[in-house]
Amino acid sequence: MRGCALITRLVPGIALALLLAAPGQANTNFDTGEPAHVHDYALADETHAEWLEALAKRKFAGAPPAVRRTLDTYYRNAPAPHPRDRKARKAWQRTQEELARLNP
Repeated sequence: MRGCALITRLVPGIALALLLAAPGQANTNFDTGEPAHVHDYALADETHAEWLEALAKRKFAGAPPAVRRTLDTYYRNAPAPHPRDRKARKAWQRTQEELARLNP
């Protein structure tokens, strides 16, 4: 297995289970062993975006505070994409809208 990012894509809810199994632990990218930060690892970025989108579709119902903190921390201070990258800008805008609903 390629690590947490792959596992979270294959098994629904595993990201939450991993997070809750180790409270207080840093959001670690298990593929690299380093703390997870936006734009450091494309697969982690994709996984966090999918996780945020899935929770947003449910209006964050039942999302524990630890999950909200993890997503908020992951995206905090992340730079916006290059202005000429229309696809990335559109995805970034959607992410920002979802984050605004995450922590009203």
